[in-house]
Amino acid sequence: MSEMTLNDVVCLNVGGTRFETTRQTLMRYPYSMLARMFDPESNLQPGIMKDGAYFMDREPDAFKCILSFLRYGKLNPAFAQDKALASQLEMEADYFQLTELKEELKVCSADNFSILVKGGGKERLFKVAKLNVKQDSLVAR
Repeated sequence: MSEMTLNDVVCLNVGGTRFETTRQTLMRYPYSMLARMFDPESNLQPGIMKDGAYFMDREPDAFKCILSFLRYGKLNPAFAQDKALASQLEMEADYFQLTELKEELKVCSADNFSILVKGGGKERLFKVAKLNVKQDSLVAR
């Protein structure tokens, strides 16, 4: 058997939906369950291999968001605007022990936005309760 590396492609079957990613992506947050499941040195097994993919009985829509978060290190705010998906994503973040994702969900929740403004060599983070988007303008309240 060949030695596992961070660049290995890992195939996952999450609730009947197939995902492909790298071991490195799954191990981005070392204390998460996903990192421990796919760490070659861990005792935690990744799951049952079925048709060439590790099967996980989890929610595929939420897992798609989790993979995006693992790839980019931040949550797409559009995911948090769908309250049902955000709720499901929070449960999955608990299950996979992704505390960083739970923090991102708080920041990106449908009723709480953060805007990063860059200018003059500085960055400022503004938290706003509501955004109104009109043609050619953005109003924060």
